[in-house]
Amino acid sequence: MNKPKSSKRADAVDLQIGKRVLQRRNALGLSQSQLAQQLGISFQLVHNIESGKTRVSATRLQRLSLILRAPIEYFLEEVANPVGPHDTLAPSEIELSGVASGAEGFELSKAFMRISDLTARRELILLVESIVEAQVKVGG
Repeated sequence: MNKPKSSKRADAVDLQIGKRVLQRRNALGLSQSQLAQQLGISFQLVHNIESGKTRVSATRLQRLSLILRAPIEYFLEEVANPVGPHDTLAPSEIELSGVASGAEGFELSKAFMRISDLTARRELILLVESIVEAQVKVGG
């Protein structure tokens, strides 16, 4: 009886995870070597993960999630739901995921992550929330 061969080749999921690891690593200002050190692997392996050449185990994905401070769903967002990437998200989450994956969202995230003062970060969040609230009140 022939056993089905398990594919060790990277596929669309591996490419998506790699793309998201690269985006998040850059947003946090980490080098491949720094990420590799935190994961306990070589920087070449990080490169292979980011390029989709190496599959990521569930354990490593969990570690990436912790180190890169992003939920596991972030890495699987565009491939997790075969019906559509946003079918189960609320409208505000769809809008947020679109902004977060765009150039402006990336730049904003990168700048925000460079703010080391946690009080300043919180004040910035409160400022943005107050701007949004003011826009909603005036119908903008």
